[in-house]
Amino acid sequence: MVVRFITKRFIGEYDPNLEKVYSFHTLVDNEFVQFDILDAAGQPNEADCMTLEANIRWAEAFILMYSVADKCSFDECNRLKFLINYNKRRRRLGSYNKDTQLDVPVILVGNKIDQIGDRMVSTEEGQRRAKEISCACFHEISVRESIEQVSGVFRDACRFWRVLNRYPKLKRST
Repeated sequence: MVVRFITKRFIGEYDPNLEKVYSFHTLVDNEFVQFDILDAAGQPNEADCMTLEANIRWAEAFILMYSVADKCSFDECNRLKFLINYNKRRRRLGSYNKDTQLDVPVILVGNKIDQIGDRMVSTEEGQRRAKEISCACFHEISVRESIEQVSGVFRDACRFWRVLNRYPKLKRST
């Protein structure tokens, strides 16, 4: 998804085990924005736990993406959201700054909606999960088919991040 967002091209041959940071400048709502995007490795194992926690502490917004054709990837989003909450809360409690913010935008994204016959997770399940784990919003996309859908996810991540940083006391109602 990151490569598609930056290059506008779909890369079919992709190694989900590689971890890379991309820097990209673009216009969002008539403002120039620099995205520093960590494309995290796929399923982390126990040895990667410290790296995962460091990555969570580094990030200011999160996109949790699962495949609508893979129920396990959908269920993994629960664990990742828990780790995001845990690490952000721990960071806040360890700080002397009372205004340190716990809330960070987390967007839940169901990918591969073009694989209609292989779908294992319904749109309704995705929407319900996004509410249950307190995500800022929910998208269903096809990285392969639509750059507009991909761009919309990053645009929303930027917008939610801006709101939380411009108005840190503002809490999203659910």
